[in-house]
Amino acid sequence: MAGALPDWTVPAPLAEGRAFPAFERPDVAVALPLGLAVADEPGGDPAFRLTAVRPARPDPGDPDRALLELRLRLVYPDAPGAEQAAPVRGELALLPSDSVTDARLTPPPPESLDWLGLGLARLSVPLDPAAASLIEAALADGPLPFTARADIEIDGVSPRAPARVVVAGKRLAAALAAHAPDGFLARDGLLALLRGDLASLGLTVTAAGPEPAPGALAEALADRIRVRFGRFAAPSGLGAPGFALAVAERDAPDEIAWNLAETLVAPRSFSLGLDPFAEARELARRVGRDALVRRVVTPELSLGFRRLLVEAALLQRPAGVALAAVNIVLPPHPPGRPQEIRKSVDLTHAEVTPVDVRLAPDEELAWTAACVMMLETPAGMRRLDGPPRSGAGWRVSIRPADLPARFVRVEASPALTALADLDVACEAGGAPVAKPVRLDASRPSASLTLPRDLADARLVATAVSPRDGARLALAPRDAQPCRFDVTDLPGYGPRAASLAARLDGAPLLALEVRPESAGDEAVEPVLLTADRDTRLVTWFAADPFRPGLMWRPRQPDGAPPLPWRGPIQDGEALSVPAGAPEGATP
Repeated sequence: MAGALPDWTVPAPLAEGRAFPAFERPDVAVALPLGLAVADEPGGDPAFRLTAVRPARPDPGDPDRALLELRLRLVYPDAPGAEQAAPVRGELALLPSDSVTDARLTPPPPESLDWLGLGLARLSVPLDPAAASLIEAALADGPLPFTARADIEIDGVSPRAPARVVVAGKRLAAALAAHAPDGFLARDGLLALLRGDLASLGLTVTAAGPEPAPGALAEALADRIRVRFGRFAAPSGLGAPGFALAVAERDAPDEIAWNLAETLVAPRSFSLGLDPFAEARELARRVGRDALVRRVVTPELSLGFRRLLVEAALLQRPAGVALAAVNIVLPPHPPGRPQEIRKSVDLTHAEVTPVDVRLAPDEELAWTAACVMMLETPAGMRRLDGPPRSGAGWRVSIRPADLPARFVRVEASPALTALADLDVACEAGGAPVAKPVRLDASRPSASLTLPRDLADARLVATAVSPRDGARLALAPRDAQPCRFDVTDLPGYGPRAASLAARLDGAPLLALEVRPESAGDEAVEPVLLTADRDTRLVTWFAADPFRPGLMWRPRQPDGAPPLPWRGPIQDGEALSVPAGAPEGATP
């Protein structure tokens, strides 16, 4: 099931990390991420870059500045067959390390983690010169100036209970505000509050059956409070995960009715640790700091020239993207500049692109940016235009919401690519809508590109045998980022078939069976008698392209074996006459 939502009711057992059963699919586990790590460049090095920008001539209007650029990936437990819970929003903060006491070191404000649908988050953090210098020194052997912490929210289905709740909205909002003087409410604190006197919070619970346990009731109520009264926010410092209050007492409704038996999709917050400098330091020791630090000296520009830095959102070109660019427009600024300025920047060739513009004297940088993409589709090339966005200042950062397309990352597990290649296409209304991709051991992941406004799209995957080109169609999935595993291959896994003997007076019938994909070392005997003339035979199909069961009558010792017959498939029944096995019919 693509995009499976975790059911927050009961955690699923997992050797490492945390997981919850998928909603309405208790046989599928949805694993939560263990942490964040710096992603790899195509060559295998950590995607870490410090860019120091310095003007050729010091200018108070164009000071030194720096950018710390990272690509981050989520780290999940190794749980075959499990879905991976994807964050819906997040924020990363750099926190000062205890080892650095430089008073000049000011941590940058938290940055939003924009998940691109490529399994990656791009982070571009502006730094002041002092922070940039300390980071550069840390790549050698200096003290690490920052630690990092990411706070993310993951959508899941709230616990259900046979109860109804009447909420005095204003009273509850006032009680929440009293326990969150800074406007942030930690979930642990909220749960403790909800295990106490609910009436004092303006909550009246009426159970339709046995009264829910206080813990389960608190979890269900906390989820509804987050959805109705909260918004995503990260805690300050090292505080516990939670959310910000978004509804003041004066704005709260007088009364709300909640049915706890109804299905509710609710986000929960999690904190993930990250040490982005440890991997970068190790790489710097191998290849030198210059591989990670880029120094850009802006030339001495003529009077009125200013430099924009355009940060690209596309770090690797997804399948089907023929062109991705941003058009930047600076509107006229009369009387000094009566004409508008237009610049176009390719988003697929560089992470940061400098753009020089000539402004009127004393004009501030103000611009409008709009993205354009050309997609290769089965029906031909298609142009997509993104919404224009206005901004000011030297930094033009292109976010996923600025793009007119969305990316659906698909991945095949190592166990799957060891058995088959995987062709993945996307359809809507029965027609292909995106350039397909092939996943194999050398390229286990890729991204399909879809128009952002496309609805009801499905992923259609086909496993291809590298041995003979045989093809197996997988069950369609919603067009959401997903990971394919061997358990998704039809024909793979445990199988069963029924063998029955028509003895016609014979005392017994002895057979031999083996999986279709196994050799004679896997042969097992099956004995059918008058007292037990039917047997259910089970086997494990390790090759989805040869999932059947082979069988043959067993010969007396010393006699040459008969040829194998079959295969018979999962769920089939085979009737074998004792005296004439060559006439057996499934």
